[in-house]
Amino acid sequence: MAVREAGAGRGVSHVHAAHDHPADPAAGARWSDHAERVLREAGLRTGGGRSAVIGVFAAEDCVLAAQDIVDRLRASGGPGANLATVYRTLDTLRDHDLVHRLDPGDGTARYERAQPGGEHHHHVLFADGTIEPFHDDALEQAIEALAGRLGVDLVGHDIVLHAAPRSA
Repeated sequence: MAVREAGAGRGVSHVHAAHDHPADPAAGARWSDHAERVLREAGLRTGGGRSAVIGVFAAEDCVLAAQDIVDRLRASGGPGANLATVYRTLDTLRDHDLVHRLDPGDGTARYERAQPGGEHHHHVLFADGTIEPFHDDALEQAIEALAGRLGVDLVGHDIVLHAAPRSA
């Protein structure tokens, strides 16, 4: 699936398939450095399997299921290529706000790196299980306005749109 523009002229930018669009290497490297620093400052080692999982997230621009991470680790021949190590690492990364968990309602939790500056995107879950990230400036403005009307200080939000099958 190719990268496609969606909603031209409406503030929607770059809707793309998570596994068809590689991560920005510079953003991945910044996140990896940040993750290793946070864990080191918490007194945790970042070698072996934990470091390998961080490397997988650094190379990915969107969500991954735990099994996706194991598959990538096995394919690269790196350490930590088992579900127990991956789940322990995911718990540690979540405990330190380094990854977000996304539960799109299809029975498989997915994870993606949490950018230190709060930069983020949202997701469309298609009926075939494909997940595509998107960013929409107007949606972000509406969420901020809603928080103001509710009188709350927004600390985060998750948007998952569930979409019908694509038409050919």
